[in-house]
Amino acid sequence: MLYMLVVTHSPELCPMANKTVREKYLSYSKQMPEIAKSLGVTIQDGWTNELTHTSYQLVDAPNAHVIVQCLSKVHLLEWTRVDVNPVYTRQEIAAQLQKVT
Repeated sequence: MLYMLVVTHSPELCPMANKTVREKYLSYSKQMPEIAKSLGVTIQDGWTNELTHTSYQLVDAPNAHVIVQCLSKVHLLEWTRVDVNPVYTRQEIAAQLQKVT
């Protein structure tokens, strides 16, 4: 199932401005692919809006619980807020609409 992660942090905890957080982010970035793979999570793509201190990550995962495990293992939850939103592709929605009577 696809999930859109909306990851936010405060300006004070921005990796661009905070050296400690920058080091955590760089470490997280290196560890995330391997940890994600071990939990059955596939990172599809990601985008960042620097002005709002918000990142968007599209992941495919068996459930939201493994996403939380993954984020916990890389310590991302120590300095960010993450909203985990189940999402569907346009094609999946179109298929569902075809079934509506």
